[in-house]
Amino acid sequence: MSDIEDDAGTSRQIKDDVEDSYGEPVSRKRAKKGGKGKRSARKEAEDNDSDEAIEVTNFPDQPLKRDQIGKLLGLAEDWEKVAEIIKRPFPKYGMAAGGLADLGDEDAIEKVDEIDGYMRESLDVIGVIKAHANALNVIRQSGLQGQDIEQVEALYAKTAKTTVADYKKKTTRQKYAKEEAYVAFKSSIWESKHPGIPMPPITEQIPREKADNSDEDDDLEVGGVTQNYLCPLTLTLLADPYTSIACGHSFSAAAITATFGGSNGLRKCPAAGCNKQFSLAHCKPDKDLAKKVKAYKRRMERNREDSDAEEVVD
Repeated sequence: MSDIEDDAGTSRQIKDDVEDSYGEPVSRKRAKKGGKGKRSARKEAEDNDSDEAIEVTNFPDQPLKRDQIGKLLGLAEDWEKVAEIIKRPFPKYGMAAGGLADLGDEDAIEKVDEIDGYMRESLDVIGVIKAHANALNVIRQSGLQGQDIEQVEALYAKTAKTTVADYKKKTTRQKYAKEEAYVAFKSSIWESKHPGIPMPPITEQIPREKADNSDEDDDLEVGGVTQNYLCPLTLTLLADPYTSIACGHSFSAAAITATFGGSNGLRKCPAAGCNKQFSLAHCKPDKDLAKKVKAYKRRMERNREDSDAEEVVD
């Protein structure tokens, strides 16, 4: 849990930084140890004279012209990069929650709820970040239409405030039900409790709120899929799984290597119904999937033992 708590703490820090300002991300400045050293009275006087000579009014806000609009795209992409950093621990959240759910005791379930809270908190940070990126894109679109953007800083602050407020007004379902990472997180928990049974729609796991309507529920019917841990080539449990970055299908390492037979050329994916092509170089070791396969195997073995025990009792 320590890694997850550290990741959650990082998300909270980023959230504080993001919400401190509607401008660019605010970096937390840490106090530096040690003094600045002695400065002569003359040097301080010169600095004071320099400060007094600077008049902010001499540097008025300049309009953003059309040939400078590309800078806004770069800033929006910077926001998106921060969001990607926050997403990095999400697989850890799912694996930890799934393992705890597998234990089934009261303390473990409490920890699962705690991780769920970390997950939602992180997604909220990402939601705010995307709102900032969206604000920049809104301004950028205006500039692309030929308008010179006046008072850029004030306009960004106003637009970001609106887009952030719009996100915060969303219901729990509206915030999380369409997030693939959250659905995957919930799937890990469901699979631990109900191995082999497809997860029901995510809307059944998130309470309905007044602002939710039935039309939106139809769009949020995400679920009904169970993880398949069989190799499409051997039809047995995956062993040292490799996943194709071209299509996402996974194979046992020995099986997919034998299929290519030392060739580096492109081949059609051997998974049924897939028309993607990839080479062996496109297949990467999937450590997260390997851990899930091991956990699945343990659950199946435990279920068989429980079933055998029940038959003996009968």
